[in-house]
Amino acid sequence: MDSSNHLGCSKAPSQQPPPTGVVLSSGAIQLTWSPPDSPNSNALTYTLLRDTARVHTLQSHHPFEWQVFEDRGLLAHTVYSYRVVTHNVQGQTSSVEVQYRTLSAVPQPKELQLSVVGQAGPSSAAFNWTAPRNVSGPVERYVLGSVDTLTGDKRAHYTGLQTEALVTDLTPFTRYNFTLQACTNGGCGQSVPFTLITAQAPPQKQAAPRVGLAQPNALQVDWDPPIQLNGIIIRYDLFMRGPIEPQQTRHASPQERRVFSSSGWLNPLSVLGSANRNALTPPQTSTMVLDLQPFSHYQFRVLSVNMAGSALSDWITGRTTEGEPERMPAPLVSPVSSSSLRISWQTPQDSDARGLVTEYRVNIHQEQTSNPFAPSVISQVLYSASPDERSYTAEGLRPFQLYNFTVTLCTSLGCVSSLPVTGRTKPAAPEGLGSPKLKGLNVTVMQVSWDPPRKLNGPPPLYHVERTDVSFSDPFAPVLQGTRFPGHGYFKFPNTTLPVNTYFTGFQLSFRTRAGEGLILCAISPGEQEEYVALQMHSGRPFFLFDPQGSAVAVSPQNDAGKRYDDNRWHHVVATRYQAVGTIIVDNQYRDSSSTRNTRLVQQGFAGCLRDVRVKSAQSPSEIWEPLDWDRALDRVQVYESWEGCPANTEAGAQFLGQGFLELKPSVFSGGDNFEISFEFKTDQLNAVLLFAHDTEGNDYIVAELEGGILTWALRWGGRTTQVSLWVGLSYCDGGWNRVSLQKRGSMAAVSMNGAEEQQRGAAGALGLSSPLYLGGIPSSLVHRGLSSLLHGFGGCIRDVRLGRGAAVDLAAVSSRAVRVSLDGCLSADKLVNCRGNDSILVYTGRDRRTEDHGLEPFTEYLYRVMASGDGGWTSGPWVRARSRETVPQSVLPPSRVVCLNGSSAEVMWDEPAEVRGVIEQYIVRAYNWDNPTQAPVNATFPHTQHLTAPDGVVPPEVTSYPSSLSLDWGPPDRPNGIITEYLLYKDGSLIYRGNSTEFNITDLRVFSSHWLVLTACTYVGCTNSSQVNVLTAQLPPTHMDPPALTVLDSHSIYVQWTVPAEANGVLEIYTLYLSMLGQEPIRVYNSSQLFEHHTFHDLVPGSTYMIQIAACTGGGCTLSSPSMAHTEESTPESVPAPSVVSLSPDSFNVSWTPPLKPNGVVSSYGLWMNGVLVQNSSSLSCRVSGLSAWSLHRFHVQACTARGCTLGPSVESRTLEVAPVGMVALEVHSTGPHTVSAKWLGPAKPNGNLTYAVLFTGSFYQRPAPDASVETDTRALHVSGDAGQLVTIGGLLPFSTYSIRVNACNSQGCVESQPTAVTLPPGAPDGVMPPRLAAATPAALRVAWSAPMHYNAPGPLRYQLQMKATAGSHIQTLLDSVTTSFSHTAEGLQPYTEYQFRLVVSHAHGETASDWARFITAQDREYHLRLGVSSAGERAQFLGNVVQNHY
Repeated sequence: MDSSNHLGCSKAPSQQPPPTGVVLSSGAIQLTWSPPDSPNSNALTYTLLRDTARVHTLQSHHPFEWQVFEDRGLLAHTVYSYRVVTHNVQGQTSSVEVQYRTLSAVPQPKELQLSVVGQAGPSSAAFNWTAPRNVSGPVERYVLGSVDTLTGDKRAHYTGLQTEALVTDLTPFTRYNFTLQACTNGGCGQSVPFTLITAQAPPQKQAAPRVGLAQPNALQVDWDPPIQLNGIIIRYDLFMRGPIEPQQTRHASPQERRVFSSSGWLNPLSVLGSANRNALTPPQTSTMVLDLQPFSHYQFRVLSVNMAGSALSDWITGRTTEGEPERMPAPLVSPVSSSSLRISWQTPQDSDARGLVTEYRVNIHQEQTSNPFAPSVISQVLYSASPDERSYTAEGLRPFQLYNFTVTLCTSLGCVSSLPVTGRTKPAAPEGLGSPKLKGLNVTVMQVSWDPPRKLNGPPPLYHVERTDVSFSDPFAPVLQGTRFPGHGYFKFPNTTLPVNTYFTGFQLSFRTRAGEGLILCAISPGEQEEYVALQMHSGRPFFLFDPQGSAVAVSPQNDAGKRYDDNRWHHVVATRYQAVGTIIVDNQYRDSSSTRNTRLVQQGFAGCLRDVRVKSAQSPSEIWEPLDWDRALDRVQVYESWEGCPANTEAGAQFLGQGFLELKPSVFSGGDNFEISFEFKTDQLNAVLLFAHDTEGNDYIVAELEGGILTWALRWGGRTTQVSLWVGLSYCDGGWNRVSLQKRGSMAAVSMNGAEEQQRGAAGALGLSSPLYLGGIPSSLVHRGLSSLLHGFGGCIRDVRLGRGAAVDLAAVSSRAVRVSLDGCLSADKLVNCRGNDSILVYTGRDRRTEDHGLEPFTEYLYRVMASGDGGWTSGPWVRARSRETVPQSVLPPSRVVCLNGSSAEVMWDEPAEVRGVIEQYIVRAYNWDNPTQAPVNATFPHTQHLTAPDGVVPPEVTSYPSSLSLDWGPPDRPNGIITEYLLYKDGSLIYRGNSTEFNITDLRVFSSHWLVLTACTYVGCTNSSQVNVLTAQLPPTHMDPPALTVLDSHSIYVQWTVPAEANGVLEIYTLYLSMLGQEPIRVYNSSQLFEHHTFHDLVPGSTYMIQIAACTGGGCTLSSPSMAHTEESTPESVPAPSVVSLSPDSFNVSWTPPLKPNGVVSSYGLWMNGVLVQNSSSLSCRVSGLSAWSLHRFHVQACTARGCTLGPSVESRTLEVAPVGMVALEVHSTGPHTVSAKWLGPAKPNGNLTYAVLFTGSFYQRPAPDASVETDTRALHVSGDAGQLVTIGGLLPFSTYSIRVNACNSQGCVESQPTAVTLPPGAPDGVMPPRLAAATPAALRVAWSAPMHYNAPGPLRYQLQMKATAGSHIQTLLDSVTTSFSHTAEGLQPYTEYQFRLVVSHAHGETASDWARFITAQDREYHLRLGVSSAGERAQFLGNVVQNHY
């Protein structure tokens, strides 16, 4: 029992479990144990033994718990044994022994030496380290890790037990803190961080720039640094290509160019707060690109450059904003037809349009000469096209005409026009071919001439002249003197035919007519035509009408009992006016002077004949009547020439010459339900149109025609066409009269002719007509469905036309137009004629516009027309009637009666000759002296009119003008018609001379005064006046010319005005302006005959004083005014010269300049701009600029200013002088081979000039460029250039050698040098291997020797190879190949006296070098000599022979 044990008895404990250990570290183990299985006591004492030594004792009471003890201070990586001894008051027990090893010790940082092998690359670095020496326990692993100092990223690059590692996943130019962890089971020890900056590499991931603010001529471009700088960015280059057209981006890339470059220093490893880092600012990352084309695509990319290389971004496209369009390509003009041209154009380039096209305008440019005040070329916009349209067809053009077109391109900012392009329309048929001019040259020849068509519509055409016969033309028909008027024609005479501004008027004539209405003659004042004089037939009676001063007068004979004078007989009329009193006398017996109320002019042409027309030319002192000269007519329309005469016999009716028509007024006939048209006709043609009419607003029509013996009557009404055809045979074209009746009776159409009749039923209803009724043909311009294309005009006569059952109509009265139709009657034709066709004869084909038609019948009428054919078709002119000339009368009968009146005169009578072709003008009677036949006959000439006349053809005097006098002379009349008794000369209505002289001088006249002259020639019968002529005295220069009035319009223009000289002394012909500046001679700058009184001078020099004079010129000379002065307004200067820039020192310039070539005023100041900054603004012509950097580039402009503004001159760039460079040259060198290194350097911070870089190497070099040259130590410049920042490879170095390298940067003023950098080249192949040499030679062997190479270029032994080859062969045999110290070798088994080649190849682990081949020859073989001779002892034969031992 144990008194201290409340549980009772105690005994020694038993079964103590061993402690359980947990190794905590290299110096501590935690031990835990439980109570013994049998404590056998309430109190226990535990003793912990370590390696038998007590380390811990403690007591424990019931209830017993687990015990924990941490054993510290242990040795690392040491095995310890532990047991627990438990005892109580009764005894003890011990656990079994357990062992635990402490963990290994953690290596100390100072024991971890991390180093870099060689130099770090851009993305890799080689590391090695030593194993820690004072570590208790094995190292389980090494961990090589890094921390990016910029981002803080941690990475483990190597884990293992090696003591070296190659890290390959680094980022270029990044600062890393590398640490090495050496790990045991006790933990890891980490080295001191090793800072490493990887080498630079070319930048990567350069993003494309951004195109920002756009202007018409500029783009703002910004960019960011590359995502991966990989080094120090020292420069940005901005490249641009463009302008780019859309098709360029798909096909070919345009050339790029650098537009911006910025240098600087962008170091991604910069340390904030460091004063020595980033002394240079980073290069710019934005710029404004100028001088671009508006609205054009440009592409940009950025080149970022660091010390290792560069990186290019992708292209980015930007577009400038719109600008004013610059150019529109010329369009293409192609013909479509004769009246249209297609104008097509291409889409302009963006660089030309410079904006979005809003429209295209098609313009036509045409010259005009009608308005002298308008521009000579008028432009008109034909069409405004949308931006999508590319062509336009111009319509309504003239055929075969050249037209100038431009296309105007318009954007929102303006318009620009293309260059003009000419296009020609296709040819068309000529238009406006007029009537030919016909002139009978003689009895058988007709001259035909014509003008070209009014519109050729193509190249000059080919002309054809046609001729056809006139129906019923009879050259033998008797004609009388007179002029024939067919009814719709007229003669137009000059306004001098009647006396002008006189108080009298008079004319007399004889007429013959069948028409009750007709205007015989008429003269009307110009302008408002308020005054007139006329002679006309009205209601069959002659009327004399005039209105001299606003009161019309009409007189007609009153004492003739209302007699009508339209009886186709000759009547004589004398009509005179004396002031406001008119008198008419008919047939010398019927007269009247009282006015009637009917003063209205008839609107119908005269149809009949006129003869003996005379005009009163003088009233006092005696009346003078002058015959009308028909040849003076200015125009002739559908009339007969006076020499053709008037037919002696005619009958009522209208004569159709052929190829014409007679147009009756629409009111004459309008159709109906029942009507009849009847008339008589005679013709000599087989085919002809008789009549035609139609409804202009509907489809009704009527037509009657003859064709091949059939009379066709066709009508359309009620929507149906009814045609009646009547066979009438061919007798109708024999020249006899035929009666035709054309009827419509309700629905029945009937036709009858000469007793034959035919009818046809048609539709019911009325037939309506609204057009004129055409007889004998239709106008060529009329096209109608009821007309065939083969209609022929009627030739013959038509009379007794009845439109219904009433009286016959007066064709002359109801006709509105007659073409080749005579309304004065039909020619009587008693003889029968034969039918003829409508064919014409082609008398000429060619390109001339004049021809002669030969072989005609005398005095015969013909119809001519001209046709013009070209590439575009043909056209024909109207038919024109003409008559060949009359012939000499044939078969003149002898006088029918001769009666002697006295001893000196006789009365002779004769009859008219038969078969006369023409008008008999006069008879010549000759009296012969039969008693003296040799005596000349006595001639007497008698006009056919049986009476004598006054002189004809009095010619006005010829005048020579002087300033104050006129010299006159004249000749006899063309036809004196007797002896001229005297001449009378009138000036301005006053008689100034009377006598027989033919010359006269008029004096005391004013300069350039107008005078009217009339010459009168008189015979015993009467007097005849010449035509009145107006003459002028000669001209002189103007008396005075006022100086011009000047108005300054702007800086370049002066408006000049002047007045007409008060005394011109003639007709002003020219105004001439003279212009000069002060101190200069006047020059003629304007000379015009258009007589404008103003002119504007343009393109004058601004700010200048001009003197201007005006000269007025007449035919007598010029008068110059005094000068007027004007001063043009000032303007901005022009032609400002570039400045002259001279650098005086490294920090200054002396800049000077000259005044502008065109100052355009007073230059008030000059401004000097340097680099876009105004550095001086004064009147000085020079400037000194200082405070600049050495060798800095500057741009200078000179600005010249007047009061109107300033102009900037061209720029000049210049640099300041150099000074020595300042700064460090950074050098980076790497060996790239046994003989080469790569070097890269950066220029100093301040180059201060144009630098040249020399790379200097100090080390071993060959003394001379040969393999066996000796080596010397020297400093040599192996590379010289002006570039920096580029990697260059430099050779010429010796392997396995160390060099000290530095770079000198020099300009003209000094140098800076980099810090020397040492580099060791790797081993290389040996140098200086010499060819082997011959040591000995035998016929079968060669012994060669050699020397060691001059330079081993690597450590270690050398290997020698001796190679041999026969000269004739190419096989190489290696004789020796070993590392040897022997320098000779014997080649055996060779041929005697044979050439062999040897070379030595020396090698080691780093390369080999072969020597040149050496040529050696083996020795000759032995010679045997045999001698034969006589000695003193006796004669012996001796011979010498060579026995050569052959070796095989």
